[in-house]
Amino acid sequence: MFIMLEINFQQSLKDIKSSQMYMFKTTPTLHNQIKYIQYGTTAFLVLVAGFYIYRGDNYVFAMVQLVMAGSAFFLIPFSYNRRVSSQIENVIKKSHQSFIGNYSLFLGENDFIAISNGEKTIFPWAVLERVELTQDYLFIVLSGFRGVALPRDRVSESEIQEAYKIFSSHLKTKA
Repeated sequence: MFIMLEINFQQSLKDIKSSQMYMFKTTPTLHNQIKYIQYGTTAFLVLVAGFYIYRGDNYVFAMVQLVMAGSAFFLIPFSYNRRVSSQIENVIKKSHQSFIGNYSLFLGENDFIAISNGEKTIFPWAVLERVELTQDYLFIVLSGFRGVALPRDRVSESEIQEAYKIFSSHLKTKA
């Protein structure tokens, strides 16, 4: 296999968490799940309040339901994000210890290889879904809620730019 680019860095718990949180926040399916819960809960509470207002027997309870509906609408996304962040951190601490430490990424013509503490994984370019360059990371999102975050503070800017160019070119050929 012809290697176009090799990147080596020390991967931290923060890198893995950033990658997982990025995927969580940008994956349409998960984003829609939050919206369904948010709007469904709010609609249910408003309907309960409407029922009590229609019956005319307990306006205080109806007002409490409306206040709860408004609170739920604004608090559910915040609460959901905090809960997911905590769950991601717990999973990483329990099962991703093998991914913390030395990390190498080899970009080839037909695939790319990730080596983390001696564990080698070969990915065909077809699993590449998105690539995004942020202030702190180059996020490489793969199918199946997997991904890699290349930290800009530990990988040279020239390697980041070259990796971005290579990954982006494979996204275009995939479409």
